[in-house]
Amino acid sequence: MTWRGEPLANHKVNLYERDYGFDLDDRLNRTSTDRKGRFEISGFEFEFFPIEPYLLVFTECVREITCVAEIDVPPEAVVRGPVAPIFDMGTFDVFFRERE
Repeated sequence: MTWRGEPLANHKVNLYERDYGFDLDDRLNRTSTDRKGRFEISGFEFEFFPIEPYLLVFTECVREITCVAEIDVPPEAVVRGPVAPIFDMGTFDVFFRERE
């Protein structure tokens, strides 16, 4: 994971599952990037319909203002069943916006 072309080192990565209506999104897991911006994360959720996972990454942008980047997990990375293969999202650059 990069930001402005540089590795996004030592940042927390949260895996959430999107819910609709009055149900809040579920946090499935969290981890941190290493010094090269790499990370591994997995999670599971019991849902009738396929889940819609996404990643949230937080950082301090300017003068203690918290900013967030939201990255949708590709559908091909979502697997039904007890064991999921490793999915490599490759290198991607994140875009931070002020947290609402």
